[in-house]
This record gives sequence, C-alpha cells and structure tokens, in this order.
Amino acid sequence: ISPSVEQLRGYSVEEAMGQDLQDSLTADSYAMIMEAFPAELREFLHNPNNPKTHYAQVRQPCKDGSVIWVEFSMKYRLNKTGELEAIGVSRNIEERKRAEERIRFLSYHDQLTGLYNRRYYEELLPTIDVPDNYPLSLVMADVNGLKLANDTQGHQVGDAMLTAVADMLQKMCKQHDLVARIGGDEYVLLMPNTRADEVEQRISDVDTHLRNHSVGSLRLSVSFGWATKDSTEKSLPEIFKEAEDMMYTRKRLERSSRIFCQD
Repeated sequence: ISPSVEQLRGYSVEEAMGQDLQDSLTADSYAMIMEAFPAELREFLHNPNNPKTHYAQVRQPCKDGSVIWVEFSMKYRLNKTGELEAIGVSRNIEERKRAEERIRFLSYHDQLTGLYNRRYYEELLPTIDVPDNYPLSLVMADVNGLKLANDTQGHQVGDAMLTAVADMLQKMCKQHDLVARIGGDEYVLLMPNTRADEVEQRISDVDTHLRNHSVGSLRLSVSFGWATKDSTEKSLPEIFKEAEDMMYTRKRLERSSRIFCQD
C-alpha cells in the first residue's frame, strides 16, 4: 500500500494494511466487488499469463468518517508460492463524481426552481402509471400574469413568482407525489393513491394561501386543473388532456371575472 493512502483516506500505511477488504469499502461497493470477483477469477485462471486489467469505481470510508469515490485499476497474479494476489493503483475521483452528479441533476431538474423538469416527468410516466397507484391524480397548474410581470416589472419579478409557486406546490405534495415544471409557467403534479376529492381540498388550501401571498406588488394567482385515473380504461395522456382543458377553462373564467370586477 502506498504512503499516499494517508493523504487519500487519513489512515497510515500500517492502519490500512490492517483492514480487510470489507472494512476498506462501503457496504454497496463491497457487494459490487464480491459479485464481480468469481467471473474475474475464472477469467484469470483461464489465462494467468495474460491477466486482464479490471477497473472499478468504489466508495471508501475515511478515518474522519467521510466517504470518498476512488477508481481502482488492478490485475490478478499468482505469487511465488502460488497464492492469488491483486496489484493495482487507485486514485481519488471525488471531484469527477461531483461534476457528474451535478450534470445528472441539471439534466433532470429545472435550473430556476429546482423542481423536476419535463424530461424527468416524461421518463417517469411508465413507472408511475400502474394499478398499484390508482387512483392516480394529475394536476396542472399555470401561473397567471407571468408575461405581464416580466414585461412591466422585469424577469427577476417573474422568476420570483415562479419560485414562490414552486415552493407552494412542493408543500402541497405528500411523500410519494411528484411536482415538475414542464413549461415556462406550467407545472404538473402526479399524486398516486389520491382521490379527486382529496385533490380538490388540497388545491383549495393552496388557493387560500395564494390569496395572502404577493411578490412585490403582485398577488400570486394560479389556475388549476385536475383529473383522476381510476383504472386502465383511460390512458395517462387522456387524463393529462382532461386536466389541461379544465385548467385553461378555469383560467379563462378567472380572467373574465377579473375584467368584470374591474369594470
């Protein structure tokens, strides 16, 4: 073991030498290594004079209690007494893993609100549209007045409206619900095992909260539409269309009501 192990994991060479493989890896990494070992061993014993280099990315515990990502490259060999040995090198790939995780996060999340994005929502649909989740309710939400806010008060105010609505929708969700921003001013919520009357009550609670919440001089206003799938008779795209149609109908009625009140 190289002296650099102390810089990498905080253990001295003597301490690291005293650890068995299981102690030097996290449980999931140890399980992965042990699962791959039989096939690697058979491959080596089939052609020990031309050993293959094996690569693995694992997580290792450090002396201070933290965990780091490490990449191993190693080969098996038989020593002079015929015992199996593994020799190789390892390097810290923590920064690379953080960058990969950041890229993965951004690929499935809306950068402004931190909510899931349309890509994640669409990829999730086949896994959530199953009988165990029925009744499966879908809610559409559209932020009213966003374009006006952007045009008259600037995009910072519009962005603040979007993030405020996103926060409220997240609070509306239960443990297994999902909320995603799928367009400029549109959100969708998926609520497994949730009846239509439950959805209506939760939307009513959010509406009550919205009436008391403003961004700058603008009161937040959101138009909702919802539909519930109770069986396989209707597809989820059909349920989406029902919720979307309701949302736009309610949006037109709310706009007409505001104009009437102003007159």
